[in-house]
Amino acid sequence: MARRLAAAALAIAFLDAGCGGHGGNRAHSVALYIDDVNTIQRKLAAPLADVARQNRALRSGTKLAVLRPKLDRSAATMRTLERRLDALEPPVEAQRLDALVREIVHDEWELAHEFALLAGYAPAAAPVLARATAAGQRARVELRATRKPSAQAEALDAYAAKLDAVVKRLERLRPPQVVEIEQRRNVRTYKQTAAAARSLADVLRSGKDSAPALHRLEVALVSGSTVSAQRARIAALVAFNRRITRVKKLSNDAQRERTRLQRSLR
Repeated sequence: MARRLAAAALAIAFLDAGCGGHGGNRAHSVALYIDDVNTIQRKLAAPLADVARQNRALRSGTKLAVLRPKLDRSAATMRTLERRLDALEPPVEAQRLDALVREIVHDEWELAHEFALLAGYAPAAAPVLARATAAGQRARVELRATRKPSAQAEALDAYAAKLDAVVKRLERLRPPQVVEIEQRRNVRTYKQTAAAARSLADVLRSGKDSAPALHRLEVALVSGSTVSAQRARIAALVAFNRRITRVKKLSNDAQRERTRLQRSLR
């Protein structure tokens, strides 16, 4: 709202001035605005470089927990600079450049913020997922160790209870967009597996044919590694990379618009 009011006031000022005979003042306003934008973008270079360095550090094996404070600081700096940019009042001639630059800075902040969220999410999710894997391995050992239906039913109930605890922990976490689909799929898989394990336990206690219930459990166990699940993971990464490519394209568009404006001032 403040930006719209400022833009309206600026338009009224131009109308009151009649626009004629003030080409030099308008050119000066455009030049000042470009200088302000350039200053903000130069200050963005440092946090962007930090994010790039931390990405390389991650690829080299540095733990995300170590990188998170630096990523949080970089994202916070970008947010501050975005607010400074939003406070600028672009002249009419620079409104397209203003829109492009604001979009770029916001997208860059979103990417950095998501990276920081991932640095917090991954270390928190890893031990929870490991507990689900360990629970499955223990259940298999216990099921193989006995042929008594009652003992097998107890092992399945214990497995389901552990998966319930895993689901509760995962649902408390805040996944970044790039792994949000994976998070939902994990939660759904564990819920389905727990339900199927309890169903099989009930059938074992009843003495009925356990083949259908066993098949449902097997289907639930592999639901997280199906072709569709793999495609969903790939699609999430492709979407993330597409956002990075979009920022690069916007940056090129903004540079061309900046060059056009600067030439118009000569």
